[in-house]
Amino acid sequence: MDQQEPSNNVDTSSILSDDGMETQEQSSFVTATIDLTVDDYDETEIQEILDNGKAEEGTDEDSDLVEGILNANSDVQALLDAPSEQVAQALNSFFGNESEQEAVAAQRRVDAEKTAKDEAELKQQEEAEDLIIEDSIVKTDEEKQAVRRLKINEFLSWFTRLLPEQFKNFEFTNPNYLTESISDSPVVNVDKCKEIVKSFKESESLEGLSQKYELIDEDVLVAAICIGVLDTNNEEDVDFNVLCDDRIDDWSIEKCVTFLDYPNTGLNSKNGPLRFMQFTVTSPASAILMLTLIRLREEGHPCRLDFDSNPTDDLLLNFDQVEFSNNIIDTAVKYWDDQKENGAQDKIGRELNDFFHEIESTSAEFKQHFENAVGSRNEIIQLVNEKIPDFDGTEAAVNESFTSDQRTEIINSRAIMETLKAEMKLAIAEAQKVYDTKTDFEKFFVLTVGDFCLARANPSDDAELTYAIVQDRVDAMTYKVKFIDTSQIRECNIRDLAMTTQGMYDPSLNTFGDVGLRVACRQVISSSQFGKKTIWLTGTAAGRRRAHRSDFLIFFDNGTDAYVSAPTMPGEPGYEVASEKKSVFSLKEMIAKMNAAQIAIMVGQPVGKEGNLDYFLTFHWIRQSHRSAYIRDFMKEFPEWPLLKMPVGMRICLYNSLVDRRKKMVTVIGTDRAFAIVRHEAPNPLAPGNRCTDFPCNDRNHQHIDEKIYRGSHRLEGAAHKKHMISTNNNLSQRRKDQLQSQFEPTDMIRSMPERNHQQVVKKKTTGTNQNVASTNDAKSKREIEIRKKNQFLFNKIIVPIPVLTPLENLKAHAQCGPDCLQKMDADPYEARFHRNSPIHTPLLCGWRRIMYTMSTGKKRGAVKKNIIYFSPCGAALHQISDVSEYIHVTRSLLTIDCFSFDARIDTATYITVDDKYLKVADFSLGTEGIPIPLVNSVDNDEPPSLEYSKRRFQYNDQVDISSVSRDFCSGCSCDGDCSDASKCECQQLSIEAMKRLPHNLQFDGHDELVPHYQNRLLSSKVISGLYECNDQCSCHRKSCYNRVVQNNIKYPMHIFKTAQSGWGVRALTDIPQSTFICTYVGAILTDDLADELRNADQYFADLDLKDTVELEKGREDHETDFGYGGDESDYDDEEGSDGDSGDDVMNKMVKRQDSSESGEETKRLTRQKRKQSKKSGKGGSVEKDDTTPRDSMEKDNIESKDEPVFNWDKYFEPFPLYVIDAKQRGNLGRFLNHSCDPNVHVQHVMYDTHDLRLPWVAFFTRKYVKAGDELTWDYQYTQDQTATTQLTCHCGAENCTGRLLKS
Repeated sequence: MDQQEPSNNVDTSSILSDDGMETQEQSSFVTATIDLTVDDYDETEIQEILDNGKAEEGTDEDSDLVEGILNANSDVQALLDAPSEQVAQALNSFFGNESEQEAVAAQRRVDAEKTAKDEAELKQQEEAEDLIIEDSIVKTDEEKQAVRRLKINEFLSWFTRLLPEQFKNFEFTNPNYLTESISDSPVVNVDKCKEIVKSFKESESLEGLSQKYELIDEDVLVAAICIGVLDTNNEEDVDFNVLCDDRIDDWSIEKCVTFLDYPNTGLNSKNGPLRFMQFTVTSPASAILMLTLIRLREEGHPCRLDFDSNPTDDLLLNFDQVEFSNNIIDTAVKYWDDQKENGAQDKIGRELNDFFHEIESTSAEFKQHFENAVGSRNEIIQLVNEKIPDFDGTEAAVNESFTSDQRTEIINSRAIMETLKAEMKLAIAEAQKVYDTKTDFEKFFVLTVGDFCLARANPSDDAELTYAIVQDRVDAMTYKVKFIDTSQIRECNIRDLAMTTQGMYDPSLNTFGDVGLRVACRQVISSSQFGKKTIWLTGTAAGRRRAHRSDFLIFFDNGTDAYVSAPTMPGEPGYEVASEKKSVFSLKEMIAKMNAAQIAIMVGQPVGKEGNLDYFLTFHWIRQSHRSAYIRDFMKEFPEWPLLKMPVGMRICLYNSLVDRRKKMVTVIGTDRAFAIVRHEAPNPLAPGNRCTDFPCNDRNHQHIDEKIYRGSHRLEGAAHKKHMISTNNNLSQRRKDQLQSQFEPTDMIRSMPERNHQQVVKKKTTGTNQNVASTNDAKSKREIEIRKKNQFLFNKIIVPIPVLTPLENLKAHAQCGPDCLQKMDADPYEARFHRNSPIHTPLLCGWRRIMYTMSTGKKRGAVKKNIIYFSPCGAALHQISDVSEYIHVTRSLLTIDCFSFDARIDTATYITVDDKYLKVADFSLGTEGIPIPLVNSVDNDEPPSLEYSKRRFQYNDQVDISSVSRDFCSGCSCDGDCSDASKCECQQLSIEAMKRLPHNLQFDGHDELVPHYQNRLLSSKVISGLYECNDQCSCHRKSCYNRVVQNNIKYPMHIFKTAQSGWGVRALTDIPQSTFICTYVGAILTDDLADELRNADQYFADLDLKDTVELEKGREDHETDFGYGGDESDYDDEEGSDGDSGDDVMNKMVKRQDSSESGEETKRLTRQKRKQSKKSGKGGSVEKDDTTPRDSMEKDNIESKDEPVFNWDKYFEPFPLYVIDAKQRGNLGRFLNHSCDPNVHVQHVMYDTHDLRLPWVAFFTRKYVKAGDELTWDYQYTQDQTATTQLTCHCGAENCTGRLLKS
């Protein structure tokens, strides 16, 4: 289904109040509803508008200064020197008199006071109606629709029973009008109404029906027709266009819907029928008509109505000209003062401006010589005729008829004439010489005075263009045009003008090319619930035409992309009309011509130094910085701009726009060449058709929002970053680059443009051999899956008891604590008796107390705060973790700091168990872990997985050299204690220094600086530069050290369980705080080459990619900064902050680009083919300089290049630059953690048995609070080879689930 355009909702908060309902100001009404397109203008009317505009040109002497301001050819310096008071006085005299201004000012004060009063009353009403509004917010769409229908029926019942005289005089001043203005039956009998409907259906006109059926007036007739239509649910299929003419429009319909959706409206409410008519500005008959239309539409009955998308000019009669003139005066005076203060001067483009001035001056000189020659010739002829009337001009006649003096005079005249002829030839030659210096391409984009054109008055790239007539050419970059719809004359930059005399059908474009061409395209959009509107928007052509295809890929300046069909050769639809050549077109003919052409050529084009189209310069002609950056990068890579593979059924996050980085989850439901058709998720998960993937969807009850998205768009989450990492010079491993590359189509697909494929449907996906991902070969019925999901949670929650302790009040207070304070209840937390409880519960089994106190915050009623206080065995109150740390230290307790948590969410006593019949293996780790790892299965009868359990990693074979895993490759700290002070521990300082070497923006999470070390054995945030734990070289205490976490045994109890759809998983048996260590990922260590050989069995691979992790994060941050996502300014913005419309702004950038190209600086771009060749040759990313194409040799556009030299990691660590962990045959608990799109666990690289950066440990830490019974999951960051025949599907069930395991 087509994408639904959001409607313009009217804010009723400023309209509905306690004592009445105010309508919008008439000027706002005009602005909101008038449509300035001219498709339906009559030619005669347009000519009258133009003639009136010429007739009204001012001749009053008082308007001289104003005309000077508006005339670009006037003496600017003289106007700048004029005082602002004089300018204001002149403008006042031009637009109105002082009395009018004073009256307007008085009226403004009155309006301001009334507005303040209304706002105060509205605030009181909103406070009183808080609960009602809150109740309305939580209603579902079905409930809202039911309430709206109820209100419609109530209002219709009341309006249709109005007394006949009330239809004519509907100003109800009687407070009891609700009961005294109506009768007990409809205003016209229902049977009679049905007859009227039939008569109206036959005649399709209201004329004469009132007299025929003896009705008071036409309003009662309209009401009778509506009553008859409602009684039969419009079985006659009445055409409502006649009824709505001059009564209601789409604005009225929108106001009506807004009123009905407002919570405090209804028949018996204070916002009843009277306020309804005031709010919608309608009469009773019109109100009945609107309610009838909405009811028919709500109930799905026939309702034929097509509002005209071009409202009449009658609305302009109510335009407030005095207020408009005041705004012009204020703006003009302010602008004039600013110009004088800044001393701004008009900028003139160098190359094009010099050319036009040269040709103008030469043409003027030629014209003067020509006029002088013609004048002299005429004088000579007149003199000869006066002297000798019968003179025939022959030499004999001269000798016979003239005296000697006369003959001398004639000879001299002839000599003067010959001189004039020679000068004329010289002028013509000079003019032709200047003209010949310009290419055919530059001559192509020129407007002629009197031509029709498309122009926009608002110099904004997302503003639409309307029809205008060229009045004059001001300079090389500016034309003066007169807009047809407003008769306004404005100066427009060539980037805001499009030609109507040329189009994509012109054969010249076969020579010039169309990639990078600036165009304006005709687009049809929904303007209301019942109509559509035609607009012209500017963009950039990005796809080459084909002999069998006339579709052009257009990147619109407003951020959208689309295919636009335009005729390019005879026989194609619209070609004959679009390519018609005439000396003069009427407006109606021109509109028809442009509607057939579909695409107009902009006057401003990216002209290179050679005078031809240079698409590398196109981005300079786009004002919006984010769009300009996208076009810049696209043209640099063209034609090798990669497209993301987006198969049907894929789920992906989509940014709202290049500027608005908020994102929504969408599902791919179809493809159209370089586009994917995606369906947005419904806000209400219970909405009809929320899970529908049919395209097109034929169910009228389904409400879908579908959108076409270009598969190379930067709105696709991660797509831009992946392309950035593939194409730039960085230290990312070639293996990871190849993984990223596999997610994109070969670039040849862009140029081949395959046929449309709208009929694709979502197919079931096949999966790989990973036990953690369900296979479609074992596809279960929906009912069976539900049963398996239910059985998956067959476990029990028990409460671990705590010993009875001496009451706190009986414990004696003492000043100093020591070992005796532990009451001989202290114990090692790794003892076997603590294996079936949470580590945080262990202190409670050793005489400690953990008490939660609930206190009111005092900020809001009912708002409370929960605080945890620990009481030691001796009764000492410990309010924070530092107090606990100090107590453990002074008492020499065996408990470790990670056995304590002040998180009030943690339930320490709950422990998960399963029935014995589901317990398959009591300890899957066979005693190798410090705690038993049970394996349970309550879903099916599958045997336990075949895996050799290993707690430590090992080399795959003798070819893998891991000799660097040794204490000799480590440095140790000199701490004497528990390393609780990170500033004094050398190992923790290594982590801090590694973080400091990262770019500054990677050292912060928003405004908070990241902490690159443990805090009380908890990891508050991921440290991408890696953590250095204490090791065998250190002198600190092993068991109590705060910087030894990953190397310790597993502490929190977990078990392996069978999931419903994702194989075996890991479940937490107790609550686990955020930032807590879970386990490691252990397996065989492979080299990168071995991993490539085993790539078909890589489901359990984990890259030891500490280097790749850093490079990806750096690349992501660099990319966000390059495209302006990280701030308001970017490299490619105009240096002086101008809008870039002047000639110098655009031309200077183009000249800089050309000059830097001549300097010989080249940016070498590694193409896809060369990357493949380089991989085969084993040379990494290097290429020969001679292999670069001319298109690759471009300047840097004054933007800092990211392709600066970097440390070559792979070459430095040859022959083994990267290692991989394979846990398929032999591994540990971490091997069973499943994937989730919303994981509760993240990966952290840690080094403790070696400081070799290639061999960090892969450790899992919780990224959020985990409740007992939750499955532990992490994001695989899995990149599947897109050429494989199998696909891995995701069954995590998260709200943001993408449906497949494809990530970057």
